[in-house]
Amino acid sequence: MFLKLKSLKTLDLHNSPLSVSDNSNLSVVLPHLDTLWLSSCNITEFSNFLTMQESLTYLDISNNSIQGQITQKENNWKSYLQYLDLSNNFLTALKYYPWKNIRFLKLGSNLLEGPLLVPPISTTVFSISKNRLNGEIPSSICNLVDSEFGVLLDLAHNNLSGAIPKCLGLRNIFILDLQMNRFHGNIPGFCVEENHRLQTLNLNNNDFDGSLPKSLANCVDLEVLNLGNNKINDIFPHWLGNLPRLQVLALRSNYFHGQITHFENESHFSTLRILDLSHNKFSGLMPTTYFTSFQGMMSLADVQMGYIGAEDTYYRVSVAVTMKGVDIELEKIPTVLNFSHNHLTGHIPSSLGNLVALESLDLSCNELVGEIPSELTGLNFLEVLNLSENQLVGLIPQGKQFNTFLNDSYAGNIGLCGFPVSKSCGRSEPPPAIFDEEEVDSAFGLDWKFVMMGYGCGMAFSAGYIMMTIRKPKWLVGMVQRVGNKILKRFKKYR
Repeated sequence: MFLKLKSLKTLDLHNSPLSVSDNSNLSVVLPHLDTLWLSSCNITEFSNFLTMQESLTYLDISNNSIQGQITQKENNWKSYLQYLDLSNNFLTALKYYPWKNIRFLKLGSNLLEGPLLVPPISTTVFSISKNRLNGEIPSSICNLVDSEFGVLLDLAHNNLSGAIPKCLGLRNIFILDLQMNRFHGNIPGFCVEENHRLQTLNLNNNDFDGSLPKSLANCVDLEVLNLGNNKINDIFPHWLGNLPRLQVLALRSNYFHGQITHFENESHFSTLRILDLSHNKFSGLMPTTYFTSFQGMMSLADVQMGYIGAEDTYYRVSVAVTMKGVDIELEKIPTVLNFSHNHLTGHIPSSLGNLVALESLDLSCNELVGEIPSELTGLNFLEVLNLSENQLVGLIPQGKQFNTFLNDSYAGNIGLCGFPVSKSCGRSEPPPAIFDEEEVDSAFGLDWKFVMMGYGCGMAFSAGYIMMTIRKPKWLVGMVQRVGNKILKRFKKYR
């Protein structure tokens, strides 16, 4: 049916339940076909129709069922592809790159085994994550140099090992993702040369040791630095506080130690939105100076932030954080502070109440003492709170989000009392309501006569609908439920 479409330039058939037949007697060549989308089409093989298109530069055949190998013998591609997405298929081996002009090559989520084959030097975006590759990274990968935009390398979730080639730290790379492999040794220096554009460095879940390279302080475009789950032995890298765009700093599960200090002549992580220092050996008081400097956690305008890292359609950063003992993969940026499982002492600083955009706060498993500051009740967007396994005492603050947290937020602090723990503070009354009846009436602008009329006609008050449409925090649910109870009381009064 395409034989007559000689002027066709773009064809989009993605998400269509079709099959491409391999008829060797019929080679349909569309001389002007430039762009072809065939993702999620139930394709099982490379047909002649795909390999014979000489003008094709953009091909997306991801999310299909293509099996087999890519070798020089088996695949005779005649096109000059620049963009190819073969991710989410069932390819088992890659021994040859038939696309000599390729710039964007995505091979992630296949069944590829064996050593890593370095793509052509024209490649700018190379993603081969979530496969079964093993061995070391060849030093020839450093030949991938793009002086204008930089290079994206995503080799995550494989079985690669050895040390990172030092030359990678000297190249113009803007995203390097090596997480979930078996790399070891010291982290090489990054941003050593000029014209560096490193935005994301993800080395999570490997076996890196030693200290952090001080050259990271030169990475002025760095947004995401994830070094969690390694064996890095160093003090807190306060010198990273000057990076003007750093939003994610994850150092969890390493051997960092000492006090979380700062210096007066340095900036203090003003753009940070995720700070995960959990499962280390930090000691001393909590860093109150930082809590007055985290501007990125104080702006309510940024609560609904976009995706982590660079705004790039070919790659999406994810960061694993622990919320109440559960590891969660995040792609969108929340605001998270995690200091759990260290040896921090002293009181919880009241200045934490300045971080009004904070959504998750975990200070569990430390040696914190004193009362919980009432200023924390002003954190209206706080969805996760974990203060368990400390030495906190006194009445648990009430109001807003604090009325939604359960016992497990405070477990292991035998000196705490009041709702929601079982220990009483000497009074048996329930927690005070956030708003009195008149405040609730005025907040919703309710005319009770019309409410009764609506109730009589079958109208229902839906807290879930309100939550979905205006995204109010959890304390609003409780308030709406109380409004519902007042409606019932008034209804009974009017009957």
